[in-house]
Amino acid sequence: MNGQPRRIAEWWRARDDRERTMVATMLVMLAAFAYWYALLTPLRYLRDAARAGYDRAAADATAVRGLASELRLVRERDDRGRPGTRALLDSAADAGIAVSRRRRDEHGALVLGIDRVQSEPLFAWLAGLRHDHGIGPDTLHVERRDGALRVEVGFDTLEAAASTGADAGDGA
Repeated sequence: MNGQPRRIAEWWRARDDRERTMVATMLVMLAAFAYWYALLTPLRYLRDAARAGYDRAAADATAVRGLASELRLVRERDDRGRPGTRALLDSAADAGIAVSRRRRDEHGALVLGIDRVQSEPLFAWLAGLRHDHGIGPDTLHVERRDGALRVEVGFDTLEAAASTGADAGDGA
C-alpha cells in the first residue's frame, strides 16, 4: 500500500501539462457527476416525497377534523336531526342565558326555566335556534319580574334523556 501513492505521483509527473489538465478536468467532471447523481438527486427525491407526505397528512388532518365535527354534531342531535339537550344548553350559555332549571313534563318535553333574562338575548337565542338548528320552542311562558323576564320554554322535539336522569333536578 505504501508504494501506491508514490507510483501515482510518478505517473502524474510523467504526464505533460496538457494531459494533466485533461485528467484534472475529467476528475472534476466525474466528481460533479457523482455529486449530482449520488447526492442531490436522491435528496431532491426525498424532499419531494416528504412534501407530498406532508400535504397528504395535512389533508387527512383537515378531513379528520371535519369528520370529528360532524360526529360531534350527530352525537348532539336526536333521531330527527334536531339538537340534543347538551347542544341546546350550550347554545343558551353561548348566548349569555343562564338556565336555572330543566325538567321533563308529563309528555316528555324538555322544559327549561330561566329566572332572569333580558328580552334581547332571549329572543336572539330563540332566533338563533330557528336559524342554526331549525327548531323553535313548542311552549313559551314569559313573566316580567323586577325589570327582567322569567321564562319557561319547552322543546318536545328533543331526545328523551329523562331515563338517564340527566335532565332531572334544577341545575344546569
